[in-house]
Amino acid sequence: ATTYSCVVDHKSNMSTVYPVVLETPIPIPQVEDVTVTRSVTDGSPSLTVLWTAVSDGSGITYTVWYSTSSGTISEPLCAASTMYRINIIGTSTTLSELERDTRYYIWVTALSSGGQGPYSIRKSEITYTVPGPPDDLTI
Repeated sequence: ATTYSCVVDHKSNMSTVYPVVLETPIPIPQVEDVTVTRSVTDGSPSLTVLWTAVSDGSGITYTVWYSTSSGTISEPLCAASTMYRINIIGTSTTLSELERDTRYYIWVTALSSGGQGPYSIRKSEITYTVPGPPDDLTI
């Protein structure tokens, strides 16, 4: 796109119009195919988040946002009382040190030098723990 800038020379009080070419930022695609699986390691719940790389993957990193508040697809940060984020190079991460038996809501965004892309479709999963043997078990 071409816009025009007017420069005024204060000595002669004359103005000159110069064309200025502004680069339109390349839109960053929405992250798609986000999946969330749950697991337990040593009694501690975790969620593994996987997604498909965006179409123009050069220089792209990702941010995984998660919270126990659902938010909306366009503004998850506004509704969440506490929002966590992790910056990732690659297309997967494991969220650990989570609360047991708690629903987590997850979004993923792509980042490039042009900024942050739109939030992915919200996913949710409930963490769980594997119960240990009863304390009062006798054989």
